[in-house]
Amino acid sequence: MNEEKYGYDNVDETELLEFDTSGIVPVAPPVAMAPEVQTEPQTETPVEVQTEPVIEAPLETQIDGVDGTVQLNEVEIKPVDSQVSNVKLFFTFLLMLVLGGTILFMPEISEFMRQRKEEQQGLSQPKITTGSLKCEHERNSDNFDLKIEYNFMFTDNKFKKLYYTSETRGDMNLDEKELEELNNECLLLKDTTENIMGIEVSCKLLGGTLTKTQTLDYAKIDVEQALSAYSEAGGIYPEYKYLQDMDGIEKNMKAAGYTCNRIK
Repeated sequence: MNEEKYGYDNVDETELLEFDTSGIVPVAPPVAMAPEVQTEPQTETPVEVQTEPVIEAPLETQIDGVDGTVQLNEVEIKPVDSQVSNVKLFFTFLLMLVLGGTILFMPEISEFMRQRKEEQQGLSQPKITTGSLKCEHERNSDNFDLKIEYNFMFTDNKFKKLYYTSETRGDMNLDEKELEELNNECLLLKDTTENIMGIEVSCKLLGGTLTKTQTLDYAKIDVEQALSAYSEAGGIYPEYKYLQDMDGIEKNMKAAGYTCNRIK
């Protein structure tokens, strides 16, 4: 072995062979360390608190028939509460309108129902064509109670004669003066009709009740004379005509609020 090749000067080869290597510990080659990763500290995201409920529009799912993709579309929500409120308001207004109309036209409705009832009753009973039609009506004033009665005499449903009677009821003591004045007016009308053909008047005051009767025979009455003298003196107006159809007279009396019945 060449001593100069390894650089051991003045070293005996035998010494090299006897070199103790037991105390030498082999050293492992250095291992490459992974670079340290710098991580940023995580910060907590504040949670936003909703003070009022948020209603999200429902999504309508549509699937494309070609590639199977899903498309989400927003569906408009209509204000249901406002629509329901408007419907309730409309029906409330309609109900108030019907009630108001019913109250306003209650007399006409009552008269219509009464006439319908009488017509139905008349269908089951034969119609009276010869006899009298009695119509009554009562009303009150501050001092007196007044009852008015018409009796139309007719033959073959044709009008001929009228009996008109009015009763004025008051207090015999408290209303004595007023009743005397009304009786004097009746006596004046009676005197006026003495020279009028076809008209008679009678007056009766008894116990706080004044009964005044006027009889008009339309077969004899002079209409022009009755209009000029009799009506001006306080007599009833001779608005009917001789042999007038009784159906029309009955209809007009009922429309005026009178209760009428035919009597054979």
